[in-house]
Amino acid sequence: MIISYYYKIKGHSNVFEAIQNESGIRRIDNIYIDRDGNSEDNSFSIEQLMIEIDFKLWVFQVNREFDEIELILKSKLEINFEEYKEFNSLSNLKGLEIGSLFAIINERGYIDGVKLKLFSGILTSGTPPFCGTLTLISLASGLQYELSSVGIDTYLI
Repeated sequence: MIISYYYKIKGHSNVFEAIQNESGIRRIDNIYIDRDGNSEDNSFSIEQLMIEIDFKLWVFQVNREFDEIELILKSKLEINFEEYKEFNSLSNLKGLEIGSLFAIINERGYIDGVKLKLFSGILTSGTPPFCGTLTLISLASGLQYELSSVGIDTYLI
């Protein structure tokens, strides 16, 4: 509770606000990155990551003014896809479902990153197999990402 209060005073982004009214299965249909960024498929730093879920796009990017990660929900009509390309490094996530989204909040109350817990199978039918965690961290150079299927995340189910 104290962290939430502190966050409201200091932080600018609220990664949960964009999706708090979204219901249903959050199956990943596609993943895109910004074409104009300096990132390549083998780089771990990207400008913007878009995850397509049920005809909506979850856009993760760095708010440079506050050095925080932010999540914006957009429709396909709002995106000029000429500026984006499919993100081949994470293409194996297609078809997986996002079970939980965790915020990584620093000691000053700013959201430095997020963790997306990924599962295979339908989340509504019992306990689906845990596949891994996609972690996104905001840095001045852009978003850094890590995909992991081991570690403490396996116990956070």
